[in-house]
Amino acid sequence: MNLKTTVVLAIAMVAVSVGEMFLSRGMKELGEVSIRSLGDVGRLLIIVLRNRNVALGVVLLGVYFYSFASMLSWADLSFVLPMTSISFVLGTLLAKYCLNETVTPTRWLGTVIICLGVALVASGEAKAKTKDREVAQSEPLSEPRP
Repeated sequence: MNLKTTVVLAIAMVAVSVGEMFLSRGMKELGEVSIRSLGDVGRLLIIVLRNRNVALGVVLLGVYFYSFASMLSWADLSFVLPMTSISFVLGTLLAKYCLNETVTPTRWLGTVIICLGVALVASGEAKAKTKDREVAQSEPLSEPRP
């Protein structure tokens, strides 16, 4: 994984985790919401975006979306998607320590399983890059002339 991908991946993971934390905090401040008619959508949108935590969460999720979309312009989805799932660990830590949520052992186990999957994907990416380099080095630079 190159430096550009590493930096953008880190930005994406922090943005999505912190953004979701702020969004969760803001929505809990607002209480349960319901939409019964089309007119409720506009009113709800105004109420929700006036909450600083929700607004900050939406901005950070926008940063995540931009980072994610950017990475897809130069990296494979099958690599980017699992790597961004590392944000589940940060999200779980933020839920426990910033939102004071109870994180059960089952949830921690699920988070660990996700991390193991990410490690497998990262390992496969490294092996694929090594194989690509070996193939490129073994191919002749030009066709031999008759």
